[in-house]
Amino acid sequence: MDSKLLIELENLKDDIKNSSEYMEYLDSEKELEESEEVQILSYKKEMAIVDYEDSLKHFNENSDEVKKARERLNKAISLLNSHEIVIKYNKALTKLNILLREVEQEIFGDLND
Repeated sequence: MDSKLLIELENLKDDIKNSSEYMEYLDSEKELEESEEVQILSYKKEMAIVDYEDSLKHFNENSDEVKKARERLNKAISLLNSHEIVIKYNKALTKLNILLREVEQEIFGDLND
């Protein structure tokens, strides 16, 4: 690669890192990681996954045990995903991904051309 291209790529990286989308993402990620409520909800979701997987090992998929475990899992996922900090994080991540897709499209365009 020539040095001019490397400099331009480094500038692009800096622009992305300084973008409002990236800063918002970092802030929301930090808030997410520091939230005790979110950590508890995440733990409960993980335990519901384990419970559901265990019930599938021991019971038929249509059994009451599996259905109840699936309901508990769905509830745990819903509680986690509806927490305001998680919603904020997901919105920030979506904005960042849109920015990155725009950059990718600008650089690479349609590779089928």
